[in-house]
Amino acid sequence: MKSSFTQYRSYSLLGGMAIGAGLMYLVGAGRASRRRARSMDKPISAVPRGPAVPDWVLAERARLEVWRTTANPDSIQISVRDGRVTLWGPVLAGEPETLREKLAKLPGLRKLDLQLITREEATARVA
Repeated sequence: MKSSFTQYRSYSLLGGMAIGAGLMYLVGAGRASRRRARSMDKPISAVPRGPAVPDWVLAERARLEVWRTTANPDSIQISVRDGRVTLWGPVLAGEPETLREKLAKLPGLRKLDLQLITREEATARVA
């Protein structure tokens, strides 16, 4: 008799848990969407994307990406001031787009200004 009582007791415990979980799902589903909607209405704080990065660190990160991305990295000049990165110099055709994609992901970057000249443009100016 003791074993059947324990068996029924465990079934009632599991049944109660299932009923409770079902009620939580049914009742909480509507509230969750309203809660998310209300949280979207709140103003977003004006916190920068990440911690402030010193200009020299940002310059080294940009220089590393230039070395990884371009065929002739020595010809590219880099200037960084207040999180704004400026690059100028001659590059091969197609490299500015790739370089822009890589540099846009740098942590601490506020603005990117590419003043690069492709090889075709560089030879056309000389002639």
